[in-house]
Amino acid sequence: MQVFHNYGVLTLLGASLLAPGIDFTAPTADVAVAITNNSTANIVVTVYDMNTNSHRPVLANQTIYGFSSVPVSLTADAAGKGHVLWTASSHAAETALCGHANQSGLTQHDAVEIHVDSSCTET
Repeated sequence: MQVFHNYGVLTLLGASLLAPGIDFTAPTADVAVAITNNSTANIVVTVYDMNTNSHRPVLANQTIYGFSSVPVSLTADAAGKGHVLWTASSHAAETALCGHANQSGLTQHDAVEIHVDSSCTET
């Protein structure tokens, strides 16, 4: 009779037999979303990936023309979701409008709708 002393393989085999419903694969590393301008105005947008340590910008001062979208790739969190913080402003200096939002829980192919509907001056 031969005795096996490779406990690592046996432990892994035992874990897979005892927990057949558990998915041992890692979550997707990226979440693909669209940054969308659903207005007629051209807007300047900056979008930050909040799931990175440095909150890296995925768009920096990029113009998105009316009724257009820009695809971006975000880092997924442990649950496989994306998280962004965005700021935006309109091009028109005399009637400049701004907007910003913090959106989490983003999944593959979600649309992040950017809007500029507030005054840019702080009160």
